[in-house]
Amino acid sequence: AEATWVQGADFPSHAPEMDVDVEYVTSGGWGINYDHIPDPEMCAAMCQGVAKCKAYTWVKDAGLDGCPSQCWLKDAVGEKVPKKGLVSGVPAPRRELPATAVVPKPVVPAAGSLYCFALMVPGGYEAGLLEWQHGQKAGIFGCDEAAVYSNAPVKVAPGVQAKVVNSTLKCGYGGDSQSALNSWIFIAV
Repeated sequence: AEATWVQGADFPSHAPEMDVDVEYVTSGGWGINYDHIPDPEMCAAMCQGVAKCKAYTWVKDAGLDGCPSQCWLKDAVGEKVPKKGLVSGVPAPRRELPATAVVPKPVVPAAGSLYCFALMVPGGYEAGLLEWQHGQKAGIFGCDEAAVYSNAPVKVAPGVQAKVVNSTLKCGYGGDSQSALNSWIFIAV
């Protein structure tokens, strides 16, 4: 019998090892369901982004129109029960801010300020575009503060070097709109 999902087969996985063809069954507690979630990686990323999510179960075919799958976020792992067509797991360890972290007070007028960033793939057209924007003080460089991120320390413009993130910047595509399944990449930023 073919497995419901093979973790890392289409693109590198950033989630801890998943339990394929297993449901995490809980009774009571917090939970929320999302429709049209194309794969377990997206479900894992959604769980990662919700502090009270301690586990998730992805349903390959929940009988929905279009992309028929669902993602169930849960506040506990519960009992692990074999069930074909489901993939369950837990989120990766979340980064915590130190308890002593102090957010600096802005030195701008009461109107506020705007921080902008870009994530770029090295070796593509984006470096040239960002260099032009920097020279024109346009795009992210029109903001009060700006940063560029990449998976390599690329020089973007005079005085601007990309900050390195721990990611290959590769992802799959899916869902009803065939959009980039890049949540893990932005979580890394």
